[in-house]
Amino acid sequence: MQGNKYQTIFNKNLACALSYVTGQRFYTFDSFEDANKKVYSFERTDELDRAMTQIQQLKKSN
Repeated sequence: MQGNKYQTIFNKNLACALSYVTGQRFYTFDSFEDANKKVYSFERTDELDRAMTQIQQLKKSN
């Protein structure tokens, strides 16, 4: 894998779905842009990338 070691997700529902599918724990941080919002961070892996692709395809099919 190239690029960032971590993947940032801005939607908690997506973060929970990715966590469920991959079994990875996500970390929660305050957003740099808005202190009232949270962002969710995963270690970027091939498994995470595949899960994101599959979830996006599933969403498009509905």
